[in-house]
Amino acid sequence: MEFDIDILYKGQQRYAQHYTQHLQIASQLYGTRQTQHSLTKLVKNWQQIAQAQRWTAAHMNTSEDVAQMCITYADVRTELLEAHQTIDEQRQWYEDALKAARSLESKADEARCLHLIGVLLGRTKKVQEALLYHEQALEILFDCGELLLIPRIYNHIGVAHWVLGDREQARKYHQQSLELCKEFANSVEAANALMGLGYVAYTEDQYAKAQDYYQQALKLFDSEQNFAQAATILRAMGDAAFAAGDYEAARQSYQRSLSLCKTWSFERGVAVSLTKLAYAHRELGDLTAATTYGEQSIHLLRKYSDFRVLAMLLNVLGSIATIIGNYEQAQGYYAEGRDICNEMGDKMGLAMLTIRLGELALKLHDQIMAQRYFEESLQIFQTINDAWGIATSMASLGDLHQKTGHADKAETHFIQALDIFEEIKNRKGIANTHVSMGKLCLQQTNYALACEHFKCAFQEAMDIRTPEPALESLFGYAHILLQVGDQQRAAELLGLVSHHDATSQELKDRIESFIHQIPLSDENLQAAIERGKIQKLEQITL
Repeated sequence: MEFDIDILYKGQQRYAQHYTQHLQIASQLYGTRQTQHSLTKLVKNWQQIAQAQRWTAAHMNTSEDVAQMCITYADVRTELLEAHQTIDEQRQWYEDALKAARSLESKADEARCLHLIGVLLGRTKKVQEALLYHEQALEILFDCGELLLIPRIYNHIGVAHWVLGDREQARKYHQQSLELCKEFANSVEAANALMGLGYVAYTEDQYAKAQDYYQQALKLFDSEQNFAQAATILRAMGDAAFAAGDYEAARQSYQRSLSLCKTWSFERGVAVSLTKLAYAHRELGDLTAATTYGEQSIHLLRKYSDFRVLAMLLNVLGSIATIIGNYEQAQGYYAEGRDICNEMGDKMGLAMLTIRLGELALKLHDQIMAQRYFEESLQIFQTINDAWGIATSMASLGDLHQKTGHADKAETHFIQALDIFEEIKNRKGIANTHVSMGKLCLQQTNYALACEHFKCAFQEAMDIRTPEPALESLFGYAHILLQVGDQQRAAELLGLVSHHDATSQELKDRIESFIHQIPLSDENLQAAIERGKIQKLEQITL
């Protein structure tokens, strides 16, 4: 029996056409409150859809219709494609469409496919390569006079520059996008441009201005059609609140983002929201919740190759490991995150993780490595002109100089750091620096000034509901109480601090060494400690 090749070919073409329609229907359903139906439809038919796409890719040169069909497969919503394919598979999907567009000499489609590959690469470590794809797409669109996609590409270029630490370039592209969006009446990309301008303001420590941009953007997004962008803005609003020290407000924004992503079964958005919640709960002192959110997030971030957010998560997981005293695990988290940021060219992330490695080295009494890390982070932050980072690096260098007995250098760094933190209104930075200055004053037996610093630190920390500096302040204050003869109160505070959920293992070890210096009988000392255990941090006044 002989097969009619032409009939077979036409049958396969109809098969491929049939599944392009399935894909288009699924994409439409995804944006009309039928997300689960959309995902179910794709799961049921994905093997056939993928097979049909591969057929169009293999036969694109046989006819213009097949080549056009191959391009059509690239129109699937990103959220659907990434639910079924790895990053490499997604890239091949778009590369097939790009090849088909070039075979048809369809410049607009070629530019769109280049841009889609750039968007994909922007989520991985290849931010510089992503920029090249976006720039190629721009050049083609300007040459052929197709301008409608340009605002979107400008926004992605802006985000890439923001990740790479070039705020002026980021601002320029987002502003250009916003101006074109007004001309084209493109509310979605106008919202993305406003969100990008918010990122720039946030990086410049202008948190109120950032929130204003985010609020404007949120009003432009339809939470049904553009739920991914709406969730992103909610997280950005949380970031601005977080940076301003309002960790509870940040937690609430992150929780809203998580709920929105879960409603729409948007896994990558779920992963990012979980990471942000891990950060918020860590600052609020709930290490159990922070760890749980982090563990839920990490496998999803690896699944979607979202390396920039993965580096952020490794930072917070390293911080938690440090608090509980697992320094080897913390070292592993920080080092992996730092390598990711270095490969991506993410200077902000690189500098932050470098500071963390310095803090860890200091805890392990490796002052030489600590100084090297702190000076490296300071240099990076100065390069990108990040005030928070400069102040944090200076404060860390102050801690190093205090521990190595260079009090004058320590004081100079603390004063410089405190001035910057106060200027940018970073209340956690203010609290931490007052703690460090209080410790330095204790070392110099200037108890009156130490007392003032610990009181300032405690009040700032309690106002923003972050327990770590508050607990350190109480430990320092207990030293002062011992000096003025209030042994009972000193022991009570140490009892409270040593049994608080947010107290680090290192602080517990310091308390254990110090508590036996209190001149009380074993019975009275234990009774005071027990009274402290049942006290609430929120009820303490200094």
